[in-house]
Amino acid sequence: MLARLAASLLFATALLPTQTTAQTKVLRVVPHADLTQLDPVFASIVITRIYGLMVYEQLFAWDSKLQPKPQMVKSWTTSPDGLAWRFTLRDGLKFHDGQAVTTTDVVASLNRWMGRDLVGGKLKTVLASLDPVDAKTFELKLKQPYPSLLFSLGSGIAQIPVIMRAKDLEGDPTKPVTTSIGSGPFRFNKEARVSGALTVFDRNPDYVPRQEPPDGLAGGRIAKVDRVEWRAISDAQQAVNALSKGEIDFVWLLAADEIDTGRLGQAFVVYQGHHGDRGAHRADVILPGAAYTEKNATYVNTEGRVQQARMAVFPPGEAREDWKILRAASEAMGRKLPYDSLREVRQRLVAVNPVFGTPDVRAAGEWGAFGAEGAMGSAPFASAVENFYMTDPITRASETMAQCIDEILGQHKAAAE
Repeated sequence: MLARLAASLLFATALLPTQTTAQTKVLRVVPHADLTQLDPVFASIVITRIYGLMVYEQLFAWDSKLQPKPQMVKSWTTSPDGLAWRFTLRDGLKFHDGQAVTTTDVVASLNRWMGRDLVGGKLKTVLASLDPVDAKTFELKLKQPYPSLLFSLGSGIAQIPVIMRAKDLEGDPTKPVTTSIGSGPFRFNKEARVSGALTVFDRNPDYVPRQEPPDGLAGGRIAKVDRVEWRAISDAQQAVNALSKGEIDFVWLLAADEIDTGRLGQAFVVYQGHHGDRGAHRADVILPGAAYTEKNATYVNTEGRVQQARMAVFPPGEAREDWKILRAASEAMGRKLPYDSLREVRQRLVAVNPVFGTPDVRAAGEWGAFGAEGAMGSAPFASAVENFYMTDPITRASETMAQCIDEILGQHKAAAE
């Protein structure tokens, strides 16, 4: 039960800012993982990439349709043959230490990124030169036309091409940067950092956002809160404690019904699921989802085999497939996901992990460490599940199943007597 609660809390975000004082608005978030790596160019860790997008900036950024839009760049020109490109930085770009962002920083950052990232590496194979022209203008020359240039400079996957201070990139290029001084809308609060527990970002008062409306990762990055706190929750009990203390304001339950909903405290609860089970009874907002027979879906079974299911019947009423609900929610939140079909969702799964491209094939794996040394107790082994036949909301909602269970349990009780 607690494991299901912990899984749901991976999606718990304090979307309702907490006003700790009359002047300070704090957004508290429970991310999916703790921040352990501070260099978004050194490693392609998702939580590090999110951190990088808050603390640093890129020359270009992808909008909701994955089209590159200028972010740090004010204007650019290209030669008729597509081999010479000249970029000019926009006004007001300053690092968190007050220093202006210059093209020296840009060139050093791009050179390092091209040496570490797959997308950057492809650009490097066609690069002839990359040089500053002056403090705000740099020139990039190619050996051959490269239509994906702007798309690459705005990359939002793997190691992202954020712009760092040139002096932070001096030394061994194989070691991560640890200074955390960018030019983005938030500053990393190193003093407030508690490893494994808390990561804090403070609004950058000197940041000048673009004038365009937010769209995907592009447009104006407007900080609407003064502080963002990431609270790392590594196990279910921590999650329960945080809820009971009121440290989590918002919870999105993804079909999480095997939980004690009384432990959700005063959090605002959105429930996404089917059959109106326990989670729906506690929810403030219910988003009806499709059951497994009512949707085309992808599953991974306990042996690591990817399986795809087909819809048997259409979902009733206003119920929708889960990915469609999340897609609609992302658009309502102003951060529209770039998926308009199940095919695009599955393509993204394959891009993240190729195993999703080979359904019905058991992926090879190796034995890992498991178990723990210790004395064996004298108590007999017993199932943790009291009633196997009532472990999901579909069977619990079935009158026929309830009658069958009453019959089965009655027979078992008579046999035991």
